[in-house]
Amino acid sequence: MGFHFSPEPVEKLKEKIPLALSKIWIADEDLEDRPGLHREHVFDFENGLRLIISKDKFPGYISALIHVSGSYPQKHNPVTAAKVHEALGSIGMYGILDHIGDTPNKVSHWVLELGN
Repeated sequence: MGFHFSPEPVEKLKEKIPLALSKIWIADEDLEDRPGLHREHVFDFENGLRLIISKDKFPGYISALIHVSGSYPQKHNPVTAAKVHEALGSIGMYGILDHIGDTPNKVSHWVLELGN
């Protein structure tokens, strides 16, 4: 289940950011409903990168964090911090990425601390 890869212009992706960050999700609480199942969180870039951007409350953290997951439809392409930084920068999101892990199907997960 999910969305077919459908690249959007950078300006359209920028417009989605406030909606993507408007709800706080509880991480690991309900995998039946998660940000990647909602189009406002799915950011498909022209270069083939897909980012899922959401605001999540993780167990053990006091406040919600911006959670970014990255993948390519062709699972053999590695998602690197540089590629994620470049994509986020193109839509006006700058900051420090902290890699929190990868899933077995090569989806990389990060938290983003927004910069000035």
